[in-house]
Amino acid sequence: MIRLYEVPPCIWNDMDGSCFTEFMMEALKLGIYVLFPGTGSTSGFIPRDGWKDAQQCYCGWAGGSCQGKPLNMGRGIVQRTHYNNTLAIVIGNEFFMGAHTFTAASVFKAYARDIKAYMKMCNEDHNSPSRRHMRQIPIMYAARDFGDVINKEVMSYLKCGSASISIDIYGLNVERWCSPTEEHAYDGVHKMVEDADLPGAFMFSEMGCPQNLVSDPPEGQTCRTAGTLEHCCPRNWNQVPDFFTKFTMFSGFSAYALWNNGALNFNMADTKFGEPLYYDGLNFFNQTMKVTRADRPITSGSYPFCAAQLNKQDVLPLDSIQAYDEDKYPANECTSHKHVLQLVV
Repeated sequence: MIRLYEVPPCIWNDMDGSCFTEFMMEALKLGIYVLFPGTGSTSGFIPRDGWKDAQQCYCGWAGGSCQGKPLNMGRGIVQRTHYNNTLAIVIGNEFFMGAHTFTAASVFKAYARDIKAYMKMCNEDHNSPSRRHMRQIPIMYAARDFGDVINKEVMSYLKCGSASISIDIYGLNVERWCSPTEEHAYDGVHKMVEDADLPGAFMFSEMGCPQNLVSDPPEGQTCRTAGTLEHCCPRNWNQVPDFFTKFTMFSGFSAYALWNNGALNFNMADTKFGEPLYYDGLNFFNQTMKVTRADRPITSGSYPFCAAQLNKQDVLPLDSIQAYDEDKYPANECTSHKHVLQLVV
């Protein structure tokens, strides 16, 4: 297990990428895989409001012009992070918040389409330095937990049509496991994924529970204060050891969170460097040492027809959304062949 404080100091000021490459290779040796964000807040953003059509939303409309440009951020992520242990590029996280935002679900289809097309070009174009060596990095979306019915709708839409316009991994940010004796918190989610029978993977992109909702600490441990919240108790993380044997439709999980300044009642550690660990973090890492491996079932799901509505909102047409700034990312500027070969182990 590698923690944030083990990241080499040079990575924060890595001008040519060599230090980051070394870090990723060392992580690969330890069996650690990384999710990279494909959207941001000050750049690469997809705005929830302020736009009048899907094209404006996709280009990051702000202040009367396209400023976010997430597709450009995504292309840059592809150029820098197609390591063997890049698990996925996450093109969005909990975007759907109000009714209006569901109309822009097609924007994420367009983003998945255009990032996949860019990787395909880098792998196939005769002018590409990475021809025949470019990874087709999986594309992931991390969704808010709306309940099993809406979760299924969102997942089905983001995986509709065909592989070329769909995400590969659907992540759900789920904080349902609060009781130390809980056994059935994920049963509804598991049935939803099974019934949907969709291609690709499903995982928990966040898993756990707000610590202030945990009633009592494990024996011998104490609760703490987190900001204005008192009685934040350590989670026992009892769902971790048997996760793969109990939930055969789930491909994996990511616990929330080692450290997040905006979610103090989820933190496992006291600082962003991962130390010192709270009881909560100690419990989680101890439980990961007990994980039981289990085979995943082979599914034969197909891409469903793309619905015209999502959560009772009319979805803006995907065909109207176009890629942009393609002239700024020509094939001859794809990641070098030499760089790719260095990452094969």
